[in-house]
Amino acid sequence: MKINSLKVIPIIAILLLMLSCNEKQETIKRYGPSNIHEGAERYLNLEEIQSYYQLTEFIEKTICENERPVINFETSKATKELIPVNNCEMIKWDPNPRDIITFQKTDGVLKSNKVYPIDSISYILKNDFNNTSKNADFTSTPEKLILIIEQTMDSDISKLQDLLSRITEAYDEIDTSNSLRVLFDLNKKPPKRETAN
Repeated sequence: MKINSLKVIPIIAILLLMLSCNEKQETIKRYGPSNIHEGAERYLNLEEIQSYYQLTEFIEKTICENERPVINFETSKATKELIPVNNCEMIKWDPNPRDIITFQKTDGVLKSNKVYPIDSISYILKNDFNNTSKNADFTSTPEKLILIIEQTMDSDISKLQDLLSRITEAYDEIDTSNSLRVLFDLNKKPPKRETAN
């Protein structure tokens, strides 16, 4: 049986094209201010650490060595890289509560002294980034907005990764040129003891 090579070549080309379309295209999205930590970049993959304490130690040590920390994590849509801000840059910072979004636990959001459910992240970010001082519950200007993620030393990293995915997905829906500024803060205070009456 003789095979006509002119007929086989287009079939092989089509098969190769179909295989290349099925390969996952790697998308990398970067968040955070690009004008801070001007040194070399040092990466940390969230899947490689066990606790929130390790994350904050990595950020602090990297900045002390004049390098830029980059927090890496995967979502179903992309690889995401977050450049955090840190307390060293906030020494002279005197924020108004309306300029802060705080995540003290991964099941709630504190904004302007009100607690919102975690599903409100998109609503809060849209209002903050689009507010022009009209609504006193939201930031006076998006340049001042900061998200503070405050956890305890042994907080679950998998929950943190889910929280960061929600935050970055909500941010991606907003048409803004302002950076997403995230501060990781370690709450070292022991839990309050109940006193007997």
